[in-house]
Amino acid sequence: MKNKILCILLLVYLCSACAPSPEAIQKAIEETQKAAITNTPVLTSTATQTPLPTSTPKPTITLTPNPNYILETGFCIMGIGIDEINGNPADEPGCGVQQREQIYLDLFTSVDITTSTGSSSIQIYCAIFTLNGTFMMFDMDTTGSGKVNCHL
Repeated sequence: MKNKILCILLLVYLCSACAPSPEAIQKAIEETQKAAITNTPVLTSTATQTPLPTSTPKPTITLTPNPNYILETGFCIMGIGIDEINGNPADEPGCGVQQREQIYLDLFTSVDITTSTGSSSIQIYCAIFTLNGTFMMFDMDTTGSGKVNCHL
């Protein structure tokens, strides 16, 4: 039993020897209060909202109208027996077709063609035909400007 009491006393002595002195406690309190007075920024987390995905508009299909006429462009060499053209210029002597293509053309719309022939004796023309080949109209550059206008 003596051993038990002796052990307890030894333990109490050791614990009291490790305790800080009242001066050390007072010093620690003062330092803690000084540290609390300084303004140290505190990191905060700001919640950011992730944007919701938006739908991307899909392209719309634009239908190209079917061709309804044939546009012909060509040239005529003046002075080779051409006095007056009263129909399809390609049927006249000295005239030749340069290009022929199917186009879509509304009423009251026109096709303007500008080109340079490099010679005043060569005149350009444009002509419009129906899809079955019936001649409708033509325009010829009689001024040497290099411009013609086909319209319905």
